[in-house]
Amino acid sequence: MTLTEALQVLGLSPDLANNGKLTKSILSAAYRQKAKIYHPDSSIDDGSSKGAAVKFHQVQKAYSFAKSYAVEMGNAKEEGPKPVPPKPTPGTDAHAAIQVTLEQAFSGSDILLNHQSLYPVYPDGVIPDSDDVEPCDACRGAGVLKRTRGIMRLTMKCGACAGRGWVPKKLGTPVGSITVSIPKGADAGTEIFIPYAGNEGTNGGKPGNLVLEVELLEHPVFDRSGTTLQCALALRYSDLMLGYSGVLTGIDGASIPYNVPALSAPGDQIVLKAAGMPDRETGARGDLVVSLDLERPVSIDKSQRKRLRALQDVGL
Repeated sequence: MTLTEALQVLGLSPDLANNGKLTKSILSAAYRQKAKIYHPDSSIDDGSSKGAAVKFHQVQKAYSFAKSYAVEMGNAKEEGPKPVPPKPTPGTDAHAAIQVTLEQAFSGSDILLNHQSLYPVYPDGVIPDSDDVEPCDACRGAGVLKRTRGIMRLTMKCGACAGRGWVPKKLGTPVGSITVSIPKGADAGTEIFIPYAGNEGTNGGKPGNLVLEVELLEHPVFDRSGTTLQCALALRYSDLMLGYSGVLTGIDGASIPYNVPALSAPGDQIVLKAAGMPDRETGARGDLVVSLDLERPVSIDKSQRKRLRALQDVGL
């Protein structure tokens, strides 16, 4: 609120702000007059009591703001010290979420964005107004995702909405482009501070900071737990029984050789060392845990059926 706006609310001429004639007596008289009109207990406003209460609050706010500019009244004439402007007040921090892919979190990345691509963050247990949120597209409002990996059916909390079933609508105020540096090894919940990109200050105060909370997008292959990555690998029955060697593509695009021991079973796991995510502090990589599954053919021909019968006859 500016001094001119405050004087207009109180029904006073904005010229008083410029000619040094704004005194506390003038200000008090204007306040008392407006208070009689809009006070909720004795309102003569022709609107609703709720409307009067809102206007009375505006009058109080304007009076409190303008008092610091008013001068004292002397014996012969109204005079006093020059108005002292209020002290600058820094803005508060703005909190928002930034969505990051697993690849961006692995290598670290600079993301160019503006406020229109950000979502406000609500702490757990806080439910915003319905106008500020919308159903989550990823889980269709269920809060959970159901995934099938071979014979395993998994129910997991939706990462896009943190299991809430709703997501905040995007912030609507663009502030120009901001370059955000995602640290290498960033995880869900990692906070990134952008100085002076938060809420505006008052009376010339500096803006607050923009605090971004990392939200990891779901990856089609890998699941993450700290620095450990997990994935599923479907193999033929013969590969599980006789053993198998192959190559996986890691999160960094590198080829990772692996060996499946003979007589493995669906659900067994092999661990590929140092093929996971990097630690934010040390840079050391975690492991990649591969869960084995059985690759089942859609159909079998007569020759395959005959061979399977032969295996069945010998106890396999």
